[in-house]
Amino acid sequence: MAVVALIVLFLALASAVASWGVAVTEGLKAKGAADAAGGPHGSASAVQLVLWPFAARLLAGPAADHARRVGKAQVAFIAALMIAAAAISVYSNLTAVRPPLAHPAGQGSAAPSKS
Repeated sequence: MAVVALIVLFLALASAVASWGVAVTEGLKAKGAADAAGGPHGSASAVQLVLWPFAARLLAGPAADHARRVGKAQVAFIAALMIAAAAISVYSNLTAVRPPLAHPAGQGSAAPSKS
């Protein structure tokens, strides 16, 4: 079961990277559409969109279609991170080495005598 949790973790992390890539791509397309249309659209540069592409979801006008896709990629990114966190929790619980249990009083071997 720990291997399954590890596989889910890697798939979730790959999904987070993929959704980040989709957000960057669509964010750059939204910026290009907003630049082509002219008008006020904020001061988002290409470098800012690569570092935090989810800011592009606020663009309006002709960039709105791409901005909607950026918002959907943001939801996918957050969902992937939540699944990754759950997979880490499952993996750590399944692979943790537990200390041995102490024998309860009155059971097991007799207490050593001091005489």
